[in-house]
Amino acid sequence: MRPWCLFVALACAGCRGGCRRPPPVEADADVPGDALGPRRDAPAVRTACRVAGRQGIPSRDVASDAGLEALVAAPGDGGVSVFWSLSGAHALGRWRTGQRAVGAVEAGAGERSDPVLAVNAHGALAAAWIGARLGAREHVVWTGDGPAGRCVGAEGRDEGLSLALAGLGPSWLVAWDEEGPAPAAGSVRGQVVSIGPAGLLCGAQRTLSPAAHDAADPLAVALPGGRAAVFWLTARDIDATESNDTATDVWGVLVGPTGAPVGAPLRVTRTVDHHFGLGAFAAADAVWISLRGGGPSDSEGRGDGGEVRAVRVDLGPAGLLRAGDLAVVSDDGANPTGAPRVTRALAPGAAAEVWWRERHGERVEVRHRSLDASGRPMGAALPAWVEPSMAGALPGWVDERSQAWVARVGAAGAELVRFVCPAPGR
Repeated sequence: MRPWCLFVALACAGCRGGCRRPPPVEADADVPGDALGPRRDAPAVRTACRVAGRQGIPSRDVASDAGLEALVAAPGDGGVSVFWSLSGAHALGRWRTGQRAVGAVEAGAGERSDPVLAVNAHGALAAAWIGARLGAREHVVWTGDGPAGRCVGAEGRDEGLSLALAGLGPSWLVAWDEEGPAPAAGSVRGQVVSIGPAGLLCGAQRTLSPAAHDAADPLAVALPGGRAAVFWLTARDIDATESNDTATDVWGVLVGPTGAPVGAPLRVTRTVDHHFGLGAFAAADAVWISLRGGGPSDSEGRGDGGEVRAVRVDLGPAGLLRAGDLAVVSDDGANPTGAPRVTRALAPGAAAEVWWRERHGERVEVRHRSLDASGRPMGAALPAWVEPSMAGALPGWVDERSQAWVARVGAAGAELVRFVCPAPGR
């Protein structure tokens, strides 16, 4: 994984503007609601969310001290599906709520890491991951909800590949970054994967970013109507008269059912700065993007600090129409850490909810704030809960009952936790 990637990654993709309601996780009366809170000697923090239920993932292999590299969860009609990878393992773990045992995917030689999940318009689940075999890297797309099969794409670099996956109508769109020829400009590529009568159909690979871009770190999000959007980071040198540094802009493009770009790519950010840690939530007419930003001198400072920001991107039939102004969501002087996430809104009248981590000494608070339809913050930033560690504290999604679903990893293993968070101001 890239150095700045989160220790645990949650994915909620292919939800067509709102995730499907999974079966409820049973409440556990034996576990107190503050079990995910700080140590007893930590300062007391008043938080707004309470634990409504939890369910352990029945495998000791996903304990944080067992080399866990990634764990992702996504909802669907058949319950919540979870995948994970272990350092040096020859298989990915697979589990779905209601199952008593875990399964494995892709047994054999080579390592698998960084899995991502997506659900298509029919509720079928696909997974993609990065594999290493005999010194070569590849990305793999697999589904267990149709005839057996996988799509494999070779990767020439030996580091730095990032994957994104989203539902694209009855299919899926996989996007990745790769290094181009001299002068070493990177590009973001895409491919449609669908279920055929005899297995997966692997569509043509297309370049989604402009040729002049040094593009990397794609993010794919499913849109209503069988489309998707892909966003990425484009690095560019700042003129020496301004600063001796490299800034990153956020760009995006609409993708149609065939996987071809629709309309011209859109530059989402319009100021000289450094942006990273993209998240997205899609509705019928817009996508809300969350990200972290620092000053131009912070191009390598992807640890703590900077600001949590959000922006609305308008959708049209002919492509991405325009992006609003970036709004700062975190408070002045805050110390955010990790990548933020944007989900379904909690507050009535709000359009989306932004979640992020904030470091306060040895304590890590998860905070959230609502966005209005224009992408501007509503009310104050509120502490949702306190995490003693960095493991899986942000929600993967918020369902239509305003329940925040979290996949969390601890020393004893992994679990799904469901939080109930009252709307801000109530």
